[in-house]
Amino acid sequence: MSIYRPGEDPRAPGRGAPLLASELPDTRIRMIDNFRLPPAQNLMREVVALHAASGLQLPADPAVSDPGRQADLVIANEVRRLQSATLFWISPDMTALCQHAATTMPAFQPGPGDLPAPYGLMYFAAPIGGYDPFPRIILSGDSDATLVIAGAPVPVCAVSWGPWNQQGRWAGGGTWFTFFSPAAAGIREICERYGLRPEEAARVRMPPLAIDSELACPASGTPPLEGTLEEAVRDPHSRYSWMHLVLCACRMMAASRSVSVAAEPPSPRHVRKRSARAGVSSPGDPVRLVDIRARGSRRQPAREDTRRSSPQVRFPVRGHWRQQWYPRAGAHRPVYIEEFVKGPAGAPFRAGKTVYVFREPGERARRPRPDAGEELEP
Repeated sequence: MSIYRPGEDPRAPGRGAPLLASELPDTRIRMIDNFRLPPAQNLMREVVALHAASGLQLPADPAVSDPGRQADLVIANEVRRLQSATLFWISPDMTALCQHAATTMPAFQPGPGDLPAPYGLMYFAAPIGGYDPFPRIILSGDSDATLVIAGAPVPVCAVSWGPWNQQGRWAGGGTWFTFFSPAAAGIREICERYGLRPEEAARVRMPPLAIDSELACPASGTPPLEGTLEEAVRDPHSRYSWMHLVLCACRMMAASRSVSVAAEPPSPRHVRKRSARAGVSSPGDPVRLVDIRARGSRRQPAREDTRRSSPQVRFPVRGHWRQQWYPRAGAHRPVYIEEFVKGPAGAPFRAGKTVYVFREPGERARRPRPDAGEELEP
């Protein structure tokens, strides 16, 4: 048996920089085009079919037993979600804040009004999770075996979602989440992640964001868990923890005045035309940029105290989650009781171990809006 170790392929480039918000529309087009490739060239379909055959794939239709047909359904559904998706780009600072805030946010099962759009693609400029790929044994045609030893961890950096009710089995509806990782960078990483031989990996056309895993969660009732939802979201290796972080970002976008949601300038005309050809329902719809809202600087202390006490980073100061009852929706949802971000404008953001949310310096915490229940309306 030969051994193929990480770093032996000099042609493998390093993983690229995170996507810019302006690149997200083109990234969606390339993902749709890649997922529509014929079965013989479609790596994502092959991976889904392999998982379906081994019982690891979340089925798009539990009544379908054929792995190839199941893979066709999963990929077709993903294409439809991407075509209808509103695009969100989450800044690194906002991602860091969500990762810390999610540790104390109460867990809940998402209903239609808990997500900022019925269909969405949300890209995080810093990974929200990751894992080490398994070592793989690859058999060649002459019965020779190659052990592929896993290299760098696989980061998870994006999620798509859309309504899903398990083919009518969930009376209250539910949501399908697909998590994505950056495309494998070069032949070596493709071999490590997907268990392909180098000559097979050389023929692969990777999408810019590759399907990593899926999760379906009903809006009501009991999710298919061994324990409780609260336990699942606290497990960093669980897909429910990734869903929980996505929901945390959504709650902060809906209820926090310290979060800025701005529209990226319209995509160039040629990108809009390509989006229309790819079947995107709203090709001119802008990317929503989600970041920490800039605040005015606080009054500086006396000159002799400035060098000793002025922080060189921005950080959240005080705050907590509260469960708020929404009468019209008939549900509790977490709401941030806001405080403020301390530090000079433009300084790097650092989220500490304590979870904080913000308001303007000296401003009293506001009461929930009388119409807050509207946030949870479909």
